[in-house]
Amino acid sequence: MARIGSKSRFLLSSSALAFSLVGYGRQAYAQVCTQTGPNAYACAGVQDYTQYGFDGTSTPGPNITVSLNPTTILSTQQSAPPFNNLSGNTIEITGDGNLALISTRDVFLYSNTGSAAFIENDGTGANGNIFVSTQYRAPDPYGGTNWGFTGYASAITAINSSDGDITMNLNNRLEGYGAGVVVEQNGSGNVVVNQATVAGQYNGSGSITATGLGAGDNALDVDQNGTGSVSITVNGDVTAAGGNAIDVYSGVNSTGTTIATGNGTISGGQNGINALNYGSGASMGITTGAGSVYGANANGIYAQNATGTLNLTVTTQGGGVTGYGYGINARNLGSGNLDINIGAGDVTGSNGGGILANNDGVNLTIDTTTGAVTGQTFGIVANNNGTGELRITTGSGTVTGTSLDGIYAYNSAAGTALTIEVGAGGVSGYQDGIDARQQGSGLLSITTSTGSVTGAGGDGIYASNTGSAGIY
Repeated sequence: MARIGSKSRFLLSSSALAFSLVGYGRQAYAQVCTQTGPNAYACAGVQDYTQYGFDGTSTPGPNITVSLNPTTILSTQQSAPPFNNLSGNTIEITGDGNLALISTRDVFLYSNTGSAAFIENDGTGANGNIFVSTQYRAPDPYGGTNWGFTGYASAITAINSSDGDITMNLNNRLEGYGAGVVVEQNGSGNVVVNQATVAGQYNGSGSITATGLGAGDNALDVDQNGTGSVSITVNGDVTAAGGNAIDVYSGVNSTGTTIATGNGTISGGQNGINALNYGSGASMGITTGAGSVYGANANGIYAQNATGTLNLTVTTQGGGVTGYGYGINARNLGSGNLDINIGAGDVTGSNGGGILANNDGVNLTIDTTTGAVTGQTFGIVANNNGTGELRITTGSGTVTGTSLDGIYAYNSAAGTALTIEVGAGGVSGYQDGIDARQQGSGLLSITTSTGSVTGAGGDGIYASNTGSAGIY
């Protein structure tokens, strides 16, 4: 059983600190943190930890707190898991300058009550950036899952109230019993979160997990309350047992939001991706890759642009998107366009519709290619209350409404044309295949190619135009 010694905090005047650890009572070894600059510390393990077992829950360890100005860098470069804490945060870095936590080799950080790593800039200084890098993930030599950052509140929490950015490069196992990774930007800086696949890593890229069962226990939880942008790119698995796998809030002063997923699985107890954009004049774009997106009790993807925003775009590629309610639920209350583009992956609403799209801006466009769109109720529901065109184009993938319509399309009197083009995959509904209702000033146009349009209990195509133009 490894035990961390009694010296429990960094001392600002110290040039080196040594924490004694004992492996199974046989041999003592040390974790040494050396001051390498005016406000820089490097921690390097001096023992090959593969010779020793470790139980992070058995013995209290150091609550390491660094409060420095203007620049703090805590660099963990050990081959052993040296830090665990049963009370509070394990690594805590606070200050009003540039704060950085850099892990260049695999590390185990554990907190029983707080966060494995907690970094906060209090905002009293200017241009204070927060930088977190966990760039290495190796296999647990004992076949377990202890490696990485594990905390009761979160694996990593970063809060910035200064004028600087928050930048995170995450390639490790990050697990929180509450949230996985929490990012809160209250200043004028941007938020950038990257989880990129690194060649030679064990199991590819890292993972982010929230094991709490509460609806607010999100895996990757990002709040942009300041005046910057949000950019999120994840390629590994992101999993929330109770909450949203990826949860993003961009406030009224934010300048733009982009979310991109790759090969990993995005799985939430509520939504797979939950993204709310309130940024005045700002747009939001969500792109999913080859990995699947799943929402166990809500939507695969829920995306909303609030009043005062601009464009909203949702694009899926090879991976499927599935929700308990809707596969994709997108709402644009902004002044721009709502665009939904479906690639090779299927979109499924297990108990609701495949796609629900509501637009109060200008144009509403839904374009499907090879992926099938299936809903327990409707296949696609598109409501355009905007001032532009409603256009739906389907490809070789089928569109199916199991208990209602295959496609329900409504264009209000504020809109222009309503156009539906059916591709080779066809459209089918338990009631109508297509129910199109046009009140706008343009034509109502429905065309089919080689695909069939069928309504089992109603019409294949029902078309109503009460606007000023005709039906084509």
